[in-house]
Amino acid sequence: MNSNKKRDASDYFKSLKPTAIRRASELFLKRDDNIRCVNGSIGNISLPVHYEMWNGLAELVNGDRSVLRRVYEVVFGRVPKPIKYSGTVGIDEAREGILNIIAATTTCNTKDLYAHVTAGGSEAMILMMLGCCGNPGEDKYPLLVFDPTYTNYMELAEQIGRKVVSVRRKLSDDGIFTIPSEEEIDTAMEQHNPGAALVIIEDNPTAHSYTKKEMTTIGKLCVKHGIKMVSDEAYRGMNISNGGRSASVWNLTDDDVPGIVGNRASIESGSKWGNLCGGRIGALVTDSKSFHDSGVAAHSPSLCSNVIAQHALAAMANLDHHEIQGWFRALGLYYHLLKNNVTQELKRETPGLIVSKPGGAPYSTLDTRNINWLKPSFNAEDFVNFCAQYGSVLIDGEPTTLLLSPMADFYNVDPGEENPGRTQARLAYAAPPEDLYLVPKLFYPLLRQFNDQL
Repeated sequence: MNSNKKRDASDYFKSLKPTAIRRASELFLKRDDNIRCVNGSIGNISLPVHYEMWNGLAELVNGDRSVLRRVYEVVFGRVPKPIKYSGTVGIDEAREGILNIIAATTTCNTKDLYAHVTAGGSEAMILMMLGCCGNPGEDKYPLLVFDPTYTNYMELAEQIGRKVVSVRRKLSDDGIFTIPSEEEIDTAMEQHNPGAALVIIEDNPTAHSYTKKEMTTIGKLCVKHGIKMVSDEAYRGMNISNGGRSASVWNLTDDDVPGIVGNRASIESGSKWGNLCGGRIGALVTDSKSFHDSGVAAHSPSLCSNVIAQHALAAMANLDHHEIQGWFRALGLYYHLLKNNVTQELKRETPGLIVSKPGGAPYSTLDTRNINWLKPSFNAEDFVNFCAQYGSVLIDGEPTTLLLSPMADFYNVDPGEENPGRTQARLAYAAPPEDLYLVPKLFYPLLRQFNDQL
């Protein structure tokens, strides 16, 4: 045996790079010039955690007050409760918490829904695809998405050997994303025979807010083709134009779409509405008990989700619906004012820039395709990398740069096909407002710097 031979990692493992939403941040960390950055590349929300979720965490840490523990406190200081595994499905109160959020923000009676607590929305995505999308390495029963879509669906599907197919939305010059026609969606379902169709109701990365009519159309096609309708509802309730009630899959009934009940699922997350990104807590919710039970079994090797964060979610179980709705309205108003201001200033500072119409989710798509002074070789990913590694603009005398996410990876394109993301980047409204209001002042000069060195 040759002891000098060593296989460090698989070719697949070595081929991976950080996702589009992490790439700029990873590059920026390698800089050694101590420059300031406005991080618009990742939705790492800077707002305070929901007050009731914080109370749930505090209650867990305080522990009980048995005589033995009083002795331990005297000797060793405060001793909190042990953090034990929960059941794989999650603690009952956490499951009730997510169902209470759904009940308060939709028209759904949640008594027939099954909630399964997961490690953030990402783990719910994986379990959903494991349950809907064929076998590893097969092309059968892919996940149908609406391009551009949240890049993690493509990344995670590749990791677990599932396939993603898409129908394409288009960004018009006035910043509106339009979904494909009913005929286009029907044809795609007929051609690809997907296992599920995914809709992100308040969309990441486009901020497009799906309407009840659009959801009904997609739902009817799902029933027609015998596939599950899955709704990513991480940004539920953030569109103030609809009174804080998003067009949820749970608002669809058999009266709207005959046959839809028992064929629905949603991806839930406490990261955005609860401002608990680092808690990594979410859920897979379904109205099919068999699908729910199989999902829990598939999740069981992970033992359980973050129990500490589950207690934060549990604190929402008995919260009054009016209080929940008030919280969502406040969040929606905060993002509405912030996005409108930044959007207007971006278009004023950079003539020709297309900015997607502000909707519910805290994101904007920035498209440079109509900026006539950009060189033909312009590529948004190269621009994003340049900003992270070399870009610098003086803001109040302080060198500053801007981090964005390149959008090519948000599109599921065929080999040789022109990728609309070549001219697009995503801006996340997660940093503090005083930072985000600097984005228009940073974008134009950084774009000029990058174009000059092409």
